[in-house]
Amino acid sequence: MRWVMQRPVRRAEGAALLVLPLAAFFVGPVIGMFDTGISGVVLYSYLPTFLTLTAAIVVVWFVFSQTRSARRAAAFCAASLAIAFLGAVVYLLAAWPSGS
Repeated sequence: MRWVMQRPVRRAEGAALLVLPLAAFFVGPVIGMFDTGISGVVLYSYLPTFLTLTAAIVVVWFVFSQTRSARRAAAFCAASLAIAFLGAVVYLLAAWPSGS
């Protein structure tokens, strides 16, 4: 059996991992600001969804590979998805067209 040294996730790594799904969510809207010819459905629906979930998988993989703790990986994933969800709600409330 191979002995693996466990190390905690550093602060800078942790902060980057926590905001990674939120940054992935904003890739589609940022690309949509430019005239790229890509469908709005792809930019504002599919791309944010798939990139956010992919970023969450990257968070779990990285934290687990560094700490070998499934509990810590799940906690990081949950926290990063919560931050992404709150950021998405704020973005959608700001971008939602008002009725007046």
